[in-house]
Amino acid sequence: MDVEGFPDHPVFRHLIKNVPLNDGTIIHDPNHGIMANYDRFLNDVLELRRTIRQQIPNLLDSNGIVRDDGVYICTLAPASYEFFVACFAIWAVGAALSPLGIPSHSNELEGTAASEIQRHMKNQTGNAINTIGVDLTVPIPLTKSNYHIDERAVLSPDRPFILILTSGTTGPPKGVVRKMPALDLRGMLRGTNEDLALCHRAVHWGFGVGPPVAMIMNGLSIYIVDADPSPEQIWNVIREKKLTMAYATNLMFLRLMQYYNENLAGLEADKVEEYKEGARKLRYVACGGAVPMPSVGQFWKDMRGGDPITILFGTSEAGGGLGTTPEGYDVTKRVIGKPLPGVQLKLSEGDHGELLIKSNDLFVGYLGDEIATKNALDANGFYKTGDLVHIGEDGNYVIDGRVKEDFVLSRSLKVGTLELEDRLAELPYTSEASVVAVPDMEVLNRVAVVARIKPSFQGESTNGTDQGGMPTDMLFKIRRNLTELNVALYKLPTLLRILQDDEIIPRTTTDKVIRKKVIQAFFPQSADCKVEDLPKEVLVWDLKNDKEADSTGLWDWAASRE
Repeated sequence: MDVEGFPDHPVFRHLIKNVPLNDGTIIHDPNHGIMANYDRFLNDVLELRRTIRQQIPNLLDSNGIVRDDGVYICTLAPASYEFFVACFAIWAVGAALSPLGIPSHSNELEGTAASEIQRHMKNQTGNAINTIGVDLTVPIPLTKSNYHIDERAVLSPDRPFILILTSGTTGPPKGVVRKMPALDLRGMLRGTNEDLALCHRAVHWGFGVGPPVAMIMNGLSIYIVDADPSPEQIWNVIREKKLTMAYATNLMFLRLMQYYNENLAGLEADKVEEYKEGARKLRYVACGGAVPMPSVGQFWKDMRGGDPITILFGTSEAGGGLGTTPEGYDVTKRVIGKPLPGVQLKLSEGDHGELLIKSNDLFVGYLGDEIATKNALDANGFYKTGDLVHIGEDGNYVIDGRVKEDFVLSRSLKVGTLELEDRLAELPYTSEASVVAVPDMEVLNRVAVVARIKPSFQGESTNGTDQGGMPTDMLFKIRRNLTELNVALYKLPTLLRILQDDEIIPRTTTDKVIRKKVIQAFFPQSADCKVEDLPKEVLVWDLKNDKEADSTGLWDWAASRE
């Protein structure tokens, strides 16, 4: 059995090819005091592989590779040096990686998709699941190792390499079985040994684990910060002007913008310039998950000297699908770019409708669920994303929402949740806001908003009336200010729940709002769907006494029709 050889698979061929290109630090993990070059990293990978082999000898062939597909090894760890060692060690025995999220309580995994996966794997094998510790205290050999490809240990490029839980935006999470492509990130990004990429996301979802793994595979360095870091922590790293690349989500970009505006923009000019210089040094900044709101996109474009954030659009099932190009795009729209190389796209209605994706990076299937796998694809093998999209005049695809979620149907009129959320983000006193449909027997659904008010404005959220008898609560203020932003009358919110400091908007691991959980948490109702049953914390716009409620004009009606 070859102790220094790696299996013949595109991932390891790409890795071994790039090892000679960078003899510096590949993984910076200051939280654990680790600065590892390739020699240390690959030595630790092989040592952990040896430990794994000792735990599963009956599953291995004569080359030390698992004989069959469908062997999954789970990790329970944050983004860290140890996690990335475990990734490549698991793949080095031909098994599939299944990164699990770290629960905040010991019983949190109970009843989740993670426990379902655990039960499925145990039922399939009939064996109890072993626990393998990661020991990185093994010294690096004094003589340079001969890392190479073992051509006897051939792994098909189609072998499952990773099992990711779906984000669960519209339903319970499912286990997505995927292959692992060997992307030439060094070539695509014109990467050099001077590059350093920020790694801060949870690694149990695709956009969290994919970019740093691809960086390591391409001889590009990563810098790991705390799990779930504060905006202050990330700004401090940016200020040091070490980073040249960063992958983050819309929510993180939003929080960084808010923190800058509230805490940094008012500092002395030379201090502010240090943060700006750090932001301008970020030559590649990519956003995955939800598309940034226009105000967020404009902020980062301005901070980076006119270069907008690169939008990367994909799903757990389809992998990467679209991306914006260096030529730029209109940040005031929810642009998701154009098809990436090798990706086929189609829209259900021609130039608009549901987005369908097909590529070599398409998922293998849902773990243990052939019916769900079949239902996720159309007759030609395209994955049905559930996202509504149209093609803009410049050829870029623009997201309109979700097929099932991102419209509120009220009085037979359709209110786009994303559009209204963009307008809410323009209000100077809201730090975050989400729009949902709350059932109402009289008008079908209410346009409901859950919002966080900035501390300096929180005193304005009290109820009351002015001298003319008009309400002066925050709901009235929001409706009035949205009207000033030319939001049509029928789109104005009629329910408002203001978040307290200890309350959070439910989101997926990709920072997408889980609207069903928002309704359950902040707008619970009886089966009769009466507005009167809502919690006292909900501010309600009285439609019966509002003469303007039914005065939607012809222009509003025309704009609401499909």
